[in-house]
Amino acid sequence: MLLVKFIDDIRSKAGRKALDKKAKNQSRKVETCNIKDAKSVGLLYVVNEKTDYLKVQKFAKFIKGEYGTRKVHILGYWDGKKDEPDYLQSTATFNYFTKNDLNWKGFPESGVVDNFVNEKFDIIIDLNDYYNIPLRFILLQSDARFKIGRYSEENELFFDMMFASDHDDFEAYTKVLIKYLLMIKK
Repeated sequence: MLLVKFIDDIRSKAGRKALDKKAKNQSRKVETCNIKDAKSVGLLYVVNEKTDYLKVQKFAKFIKGEYGTRKVHILGYWDGKKDEPDYLQSTATFNYFTKNDLNWKGFPESGVVDNFVNEKFDIIIDLNDYYNIPLRFILLQSDARFKIGRYSEENELFFDMMFASDHDDFEAYTKVLIKYLLMIKK
């Protein structure tokens, strides 16, 4: 058990170091975008249980219905130890990947991830409240115009706009996020 933890720690450190180096060397043109003007939005999250899955689905439906966003694609990461649950089913707007899709540094290597990364999103939003190596890798690979996530010092290299929130509650956080995305002017 200690050996597994030791190996996981080495993998994590190697992944973080590679991501930080890649982020520091990345140059791209940032284009801010109001949620009302976005034609396509990508959502990233870690799914640990069915309620996580349902919350993100509800948020995607809200964006599509409330703001008329044509494309809202969700990419979930199943971080579970067991086989993925039955409720995780790929659809036209939702896909997921698992630990089995990660290389030794924790970077995803999957056609599902490649398809998401190659999508030209106006906005990509990481809905997690912690640093996740596979999702940070996807953010770096993505050519999205505007990348958004929660505030933390270690996230500064990855996001164009970050939101600090006292809210651990997903719905409260997404309300804050939408409030500020509506204020953006080109």
